[in-house]
Amino acid sequence: MEILKNTQEGTITLAPIGCLDTSAATEFDAALTSAIEESKTIKLDFSNLEFISSSALRSIVSARKKLAANGNSLTLKSLSPLVREVFEMTGLINIFTIEE
Repeated sequence: MEILKNTQEGTITLAPIGCLDTSAATEFDAALTSAIEESKTIKLDFSNLEFISSSALRSIVSARKKLAANGNSLTLKSLSPLVREVFEMTGLINIFTIEE
């Protein structure tokens, strides 16, 4: 898995590519933690994500809580069909702002 990072106008966008499985979740969590320390606005672009594990979901929910506690935001962007299905099945689709 590769994670692309883009910073634009104070917003950090992280775009994982490939499979965000349990072994990649640690790297993703570290990238997400670093982004939270750098910016108040985080976007996760899932357009090139083929799989997402429960470990990665846990990291995303945790990041959302950390950001929201300080009045900051986490937005999900361009969910691939498979990733959207996972968010729908877990009910997490209802707690995130999602951009198409």
